[in-house]
Order: sequence, then C-alpha cells, then structure tokens
Amino acid sequence: MPAIADDEVLVRVEAAGVDRGTWHLLTGQPYVVRVAIGLRRPRVTVLGRDVAGTVAATGSALRQLRVGDSVFGVATGSFAEYAKAKEQQLARTPDALSAVEATVLGISGMTALQAADAAQVTDGSGLLIIGGSGGVGSYAVQIARGRGARAALVAVRRPAAHLHRQPGAPVRSGTASSSRRRGHRKPAVDTVYPLAQAAEAVQNLVAGHTQGKVAVVVHDPPAQ
Repeated sequence: MPAIADDEVLVRVEAAGVDRGTWHLLTGQPYVVRVAIGLRRPRVTVLGRDVAGTVAATGSALRQLRVGDSVFGVATGSFAEYAKAKEQQLARTPDALSAVEATVLGISGMTALQAADAAQVTDGSGLLIIGGSGGVGSYAVQIARGRGARAALVAVRRPAAHLHRQPGAPVRSGTASSSRRRGHRKPAVDTVYPLAQAAEAVQNLVAGHTQGKVAVVVHDPPAQ
C-alpha cells in the first residue's frame, strides 16, 4: 500500500481509466518522454493515472476530502488496489456517475476543456473536431454542444455509436456532421476490462479498436 504525504490522499481504487498516455509510460516511447518519466527505467513502476474510488486515508494537511468520500480525478499508479493522489487533483464523484464513468473523465476531459477554453468556444462558435469519436474528441464534442457551438466532427474509422446517442446530429464514418443543441454531457465508455486484462486494454486502445474511453475495474463499489 502506497505511503502518503501530508497533502495526499490514499484512494481505494474502484476503476482506472486507460489512455494513450498509459502506453507512453509503459513503452517509454517516443524516447523524449523518458526525460520526464525516467531515462533507463520508469520512476513510477505502477501504471495508471485516471482514477475513481473511495478515500481510504488522508494526510494531516488536507482540508476538503474525508475518509469514505467517493472521488475521481488523477492519481499515481491507479492500476492497483490503492493509489495516492494530491487533494487538488481529486473531486467528489457526482451521484449521477458510476465509478467507471467518472474514472475516464480526468485527463481526457480536462484536455478537452482546456482546448475549448483556449479556442474561446462560446454560443454560436463553429469548430471542426478531428477524431470526434476518440477519448478527448468525444468530450470536446459534448463541451462544444453544451456551450451552444456548431461542432463539425470527423470520425474516420467507423460510425461512432456513442455519439449517435448524444444530443445532436449523427456522425458518419469518414465525414463531418454538424450539430447545435444543448444537452446533458456524460462520459462515453467503449469497453470495460478487469484489472487482470489491463495489458489487453492498452493494446486494443493503441491499435485503434476502441471509440470513446476505456476503463479497468479494480474493486466493486462499497455497499451502501
């Protein structure tokens, strides 16, 4: 079990998200990433960043989170039964989201939100999203629609079924479609794997066999 500092949280992991960053950390490629993660060997030996679970312990300096809180966000080594995280990198999980849905929000969701903010997407904006059926892209589509923008998106592999289920116009493989409708935004989860199949989850993601997000289930949620 990881030791935590005064400003850290120990999370009992229920689910962990899988993204391309996991593959970069696993393989050390492209080689430039080794400057950040370790030249000869990784500084962090347990994979996984996106996390959702329950607070199991807190450092003495924490002010917001308490033991027993359901949380999601970004942690260190979430492909494990327990992971540690900074308090400011976690938030309480909304009641409307399961652990699997919450765990795929952190990195991809924040990336999409930062891109939308940088592009100053507002009501009436028009934008083209390449890879609109992918992890970051699916969030970018929903954020744009939620802000009242006209979002034209491209999905090059096959029709994105999870985007058909979202508010707005359908998406056709290899083409762009547009929409302008406000609606409820929810994570698009493509596939869920048990922790024992985490390697397969990473392989399928990198091979392009998934649309939307991929999650790994570690623990069942605590009984209510």
